[in-house]
Amino acid sequence: MGNYVRKHPRYKAKVLVRFSDKRTDGILLDVSREGALIVSESNQQKSVGSFIVFSAFLDGALPPKETSTQEIALNKIFKSKEENEKVDNPFEVKISAKVVRHAQYKGRNAMGLQFMEIDHKHLLRWLRFLGDIKEKQEVLPFGTQSISNRKEIKKEPGFTIRFQNKEFLKEFLPHEPTGSFFIPTKRLSEKDKKVRVTLVHPTEEKLLEIEGVVKSSCNSKIDNTPQDGILCSFASLSKDLIQKINNFLDENFYLSPPK
Repeated sequence: MGNYVRKHPRYKAKVLVRFSDKRTDGILLDVSREGALIVSESNQQKSVGSFIVFSAFLDGALPPKETSTQEIALNKIFKSKEENEKVDNPFEVKISAKVVRHAQYKGRNAMGLQFMEIDHKHLLRWLRFLGDIKEKQEVLPFGTQSISNRKEIKKEPGFTIRFQNKEFLKEFLPHEPTGSFFIPTKRLSEKDKKVRVTLVHPTEEKLLEIEGVVKSSCNSKIDNTPQDGILCSFASLSKDLIQKINNFLDENFYLSPPK
């Protein structure tokens, strides 16, 4: 625990959470752009290296608890899919995380978390909570996907990247669809490993989820500053991918699909 080094600054926050069992609550503390400290009302700690799923409620209002395992099971059987999913709470953010350390907070057991995935429907809520970026682009070391009613975590590395403006977004993308894009990160990967990337539109509430494949781990320069990272290309090229990118940018960025 003494060798643990924080990669991103943290700021004080107290966000109420409910774990995926729908019965246990907790509090997120000292949130950063890649993780947080969490305290459970049960005062229990999951083992380091294990994964947890929870929902953070940014307005501080927790929904009513489902009080027993039997109640949860009966609801799944007798309620419709729509009733079980319920109306979307505009302040809820579903997060999958990995326990990276144990800690103490005011005499209670706490866990240091590394965020692994955020539900893609809730990502923009979380980014608004984190606040605006100060650099031309910001790489967040977690992916996005639908994590409703599931506890598995995808093994491919995930990244979420947001930009100050559209020009920086276009600079990130390869000039040709067969070209490469560079992700600055300390999480280096071996050649041919697939990565999941979610791009956040700088002025519209739009996301673009793409899959890349690592060509090499290398060092590049961003704003004349050396940066470690991974050089990637699109994992597969298709007319649909080209169309998705053009629609995301609202222009014909790639004029023709790959042959």
